[in-house]
Amino acid sequence: MATKTFKGGTHPPERKEHSAHSAIEYLRDRTQVVIPVNQHFGAPIQPLVKVGDTVQRGQKIADADGRMTVPVHASISGVVKKIEPRMQANNLDGLCIIIEKLAAGQTADDTLYMPVLDPYACPKDGALARIREAGVIGVGGAGFPAHVKLAPPPDKPIEFVIVNAAECEPYLTIDERVIEETPADVIDGLSIVMHIVGASKGVVGLEDNKAHLVPLLERAIADKASGKDIQVQLLKTKYPQGGEKMLITAITGREVPSGGLPMH
Repeated sequence: MATKTFKGGTHPPERKEHSAHSAIEYLRDRTQVVIPVNQHFGAPIQPLVKVGDTVQRGQKIADADGRMTVPVHASISGVVKKIEPRMQANNLDGLCIIIEKLAAGQTADDTLYMPVLDPYACPKDGALARIREAGVIGVGGAGFPAHVKLAPPPDKPIEFVIVNAAECEPYLTIDERVIEETPADVIDGLSIVMHIVGASKGVVGLEDNKAHLVPLLERAIADKASGKDIQVQLLKTKYPQGGEKMLITAITGREVPSGGLPMH
């Protein structure tokens, strides 16, 4: 496989050995959670619950009308103890819903999840509505609602969907661990996104310091691509290989226009 890249870049120490071989851990036994109400870029949303309410894990606890909104859900079953401003990850106070786990002897249904939806059988609008209802947002920094990103204007057809697994920053290994542990989920998600936006090609961009993951992805493609044209592309290990515009140029040979977005 040829290794692609872009002009320039730098080579900081990787320092990925600290976590590259450590499995992802999930903090499940929380007795209290503090959930910020507004976690996305767009119009603010409002609580749907009040202090004293019993909520189920997966229950929608905040929402609002509007295209640039997504709901927030409870991550544990419990009782709403407070709704008040708290310090958030951005170092600013914001409205939060505080939920305490039910005490021993109290009961509540464990989960309140949405029914399974076949993304290939439902209409595109139905798939986008489900993505919005699930509260899915981009986690690259802006928190942009995914259902909006996956609905480009009709005059901007999408040819490629690129999975950015370059992970060029020092220390970071979460992309590597996700592919190591759940490669089928990555390819399944890519296939679904390609179906929604009508893209003909899917590419997983991976720096060559993670070449050992290629066989895992290729087996997942064979099992989960659903007939889609999906391939893995190795990239030269350097910073900022995972930068959006650098990644697009390296993989497609095209440039995002000045002031434009990837769909341009």
